[in-house]
Amino acid sequence: MEACSELKDPRFRDWVETTWGIRVKGVVSGAKIQGSPERSLSRAVFEDQAGRRFLLEKFSREKWE
Repeated sequence: MEACSELKDPRFRDWVETTWGIRVKGVVSGAKIQGSPERSLSRAVFEDQAGRRFLLEKFSREKWE
């Protein structure tokens, strides 16, 4: 499964910083994510400037309707 492509988009990264106060440093390659990957379209662990790690999951629109 490919890492969330949104993490490469500067506009998305700006939105994360503005909304959540998290400055995205980059994707943590090789991070082990527990749980079923089939429940989301993509998911990735990313790290902020302080070294904290976060999980980002992308879901289909139908899951929210």
